[in-house]
Amino acid sequence: MLCWRDLAANEWVSEILAAIIGTSDLPEPPPGAPGAFGLSDPDRVRMVLGEAGFGDLTIEPVDEPLYLGPDVDRCYDALLRLSVVAGSVRDLDDQARAAVLDRLREAVRNKQGPEGVLFGSGSWLVRATAR
Repeated sequence: MLCWRDLAANEWVSEILAAIIGTSDLPEPPPGAPGAFGLSDPDRVRMVLGEAGFGDLTIEPVDEPLYLGPDVDRCYDALLRLSVVAGSVRDLDDQARAAVLDRLREAVRNKQGPEGVLFGSGSWLVRATAR
C-alpha cells in the first residue's frame, strides 16, 4: 500500500494550506487522526498491520512530484473547485478573499515548470504479507 508521510513531506498540502491560511506554521495532524495523514507514522502502520495479521512488513520512503496541472491557470482553477479552498474563502470579505487567492496563485506559480505544475510529495511504500 502507499500512504502519505507527514505534512512536511507533502508540499501539495502544506504549501496550499499555507497560502490559504497565510502562514507556513502549520500544525501536524495528531498521530493516528482520521484523514489522509492517519498512517504517516511508520510505527502506527506497523502496529495497525500487525494487529490485522500482517507480517514481513517493510516500509520505504517514496518521494515523487505530484502533477497538479499543465499550467498555472488550469491548476489554480482546479484548486478553486476543491471544498477546502472554496470553503476557506466563501465567507471572507472581498479584500481578504483577494489576498488568499493571490497567495494561492503565487504558490501555484512557484511550482510551474516545463512539465507542468509539480508539488513535492512524500509517501510510504508499505509491503506486508498475510499470516
